Amino acid sequence: METFGHSECGRSARYRSWRTFAAAFLILSIVTAHDAIGGIPPVLCPGDCNDDGQVTVDEIILVTMIALGAASPDLCPIVTELPNVDYIVTSVNNALVGCPPIAAQEGNQ
Repeated sequence: METFGHSECGRSARYRSWRTFAAAFLILSIVTAHDAIGGIPPVLCPGDCNDDGQVTVDEIILVTMIALGAASPDLCPIVTELPNVDYIVTSVNNALVGCPPIAAQEGNQ
């Protein structure tokens, strides 16, 4: 159906384009405002128990021991609840490819 020289298909595409632009603008505004009032919070690096921006084998073993109940969660402050398999796999991945850049920067300060 055509109304005022515009087809329904064209209107829908323009609407989606406008929504995409509005969503991107909103996200950019929030990030910019948040950065202006105090910075973006650091991304935690699962498995990085000593907060040095990297995960080592001994930290993976410690996280696994905490998950099994053989070690106290107090030994790894980044662990806020009992680690599950996903947490341990993420820790291993962080050991292999590195922590997210923001976490590494925070650990070096």
